[in-house]
Amino acid sequence: MTWDELIELTTGSDVESQDTRSDRSRQAAEASDRVRAADAAVAELQATIDAALAELRRLRTEATSTTED
Repeated sequence: MTWDELIELTTGSDVESQDTRSDRSRQAAEASDRVRAADAAVAELQATIDAALAELRRLRTEATSTTED
């Protein structure tokens, strides 16, 4: 047994390390969920923008054809 192993056994630092790893893993999962939610929001906004641009093109085409008449 090494000194480091003995210290971990007597101080419980290995348990603390496991708790820290669990906290980091949980935080990473939460961050990943937030990123997925943000990606979904961006996709929704992009779809709204694309629809608005399509409507503007349609209106511009309609207005151009009306003025040519």
